[in-house]
Amino acid sequence: MSRKKKMTPAQKAAARRTGTVPAEAAEAPVEPASARPGQAPPSPSARNVLIGAAGIALVAVAGYFSTAGLG
Repeated sequence: MSRKKKMTPAQKAAARRTGTVPAEAAEAPVEPASARPGQAPPSPSARNVLIGAAGIALVAVAGYFSTAGLG
């Protein structure tokens, strides 16, 4: 059995700059995460929903007070 060598961070950066990929990395099939069959998209947790709602409320309050002196 042959062992594949891992790319060093410098090799990865060089491949990104030049747009070339070594033969070992080109052999591996790449498929997008959403194309995997039988896998649902991640559902938001309650904590993330609350943080999002708080952010929206904060923006709304800041918008209200920033335009309050214009009228």
